[in-house]
Amino acid sequence: MARDLYRRIIALVLKAAEMARSVGIANLLQPGLVKEMIIADILGHARRERCGLSPDMALRLGRLFGNSPEFWLNAQRAVDLWDAALSIENDVARIQPLHAA
Repeated sequence: MARDLYRRIIALVLKAAEMARSVGIANLLQPGLVKEMIIADILGHARRERCGLSPDMALRLGRLFGNSPEFWLNAQRAVDLWDAALSIENDVARIQPLHAA
C-alpha cells in the first residue's frame, strides 16, 4: 500500500501543478493547496477500498506531511462515523431517546 500511496501522491502533485498553472497560481505551494488535495485523495481512496488507515500508515503519513498520526486516525474515524450514520440513518431515527425522570 505504501508504494501505491507514494505513486498517488506524485500523481496528485503533478495534477496540482497543472491546475495551479491553468488558473494562474504562480506559487504551487500556496498554503494547503497540494496538501488538501492529497489528504482528500488518501481518505477517498481508503473509503472506496473499504480499507481504513492503519496506525502504522498514520505514523508514516504524519511524518510525510509534518502533522500527527492522531490527525490521520481522527480523519479516518470521522469518515467511518459518517459512513455508518448514512448506512443506518433510518434505524437510528426510530430509536426513542431515554429521558431522565
